[in-house]
Amino acid sequence: GWRLLMDNFGLLLLTAIGCFFLIVVAGFIPFGGLIVAGPLLGGANYIFLKRLRGEPADFGELFDGFKFSFMPLFLAYVFMILVMIPASIPIFLALIIGAVGGAVEAEATGGFPFISVALAALGCLISVLLVYTLVTMFGMAIPLVMDRKMEATEAFKATWRVTKHCWGKFMLLSICVFLMNFVGLVALCLGLLVTI
Repeated sequence: GWRLLMDNFGLLLLTAIGCFFLIVVAGFIPFGGLIVAGPLLGGANYIFLKRLRGEPADFGELFDGFKFSFMPLFLAYVFMILVMIPASIPIFLALIIGAVGGAVEAEATGGFPFISVALAALGCLISVLLVYTLVTMFGMAIPLVMDRKMEATEAFKATWRVTKHCWGKFMLLSICVFLMNFVGLVALCLGLLVTI
């Protein structure tokens, strides 16, 4: 990944910035971000895959998802969102339980509710890790739709067939990517342009 970035720094940086910027701008329109995110992510992944294979690619291919696979990419992205919603419920439960437990603990001890805060933080961390892992696993559907011209359901079935046997590896990958992005965030947010 690092070698790919360094060999194609300008193109990949422009692709990442363009994709992110367009999704954010579209987000100001009701459902705009939801509509454009899948096709833009498909186009970005396509550029990365082409350069990884040594094939020529240019920034204009960021928009190829709209031309060639709009509906499958849109549906794949919507499905990812739908997976994230129920998977995020434990995060809110951990926060609510932590708040209630913290209030009870603070009342009982008269001090800071260390145990409740620690348990809520642990619950949130585990839940975020679960969501991030699922997004990483199911996120493989977007490049499959774009690169192999699959329908969204076919791509998710293929993704599930492969990833269900190695979810631990995807969790480890998710942790590594999260930590790299965190380091990029700490570097005045500009590091995210490289780590993403």
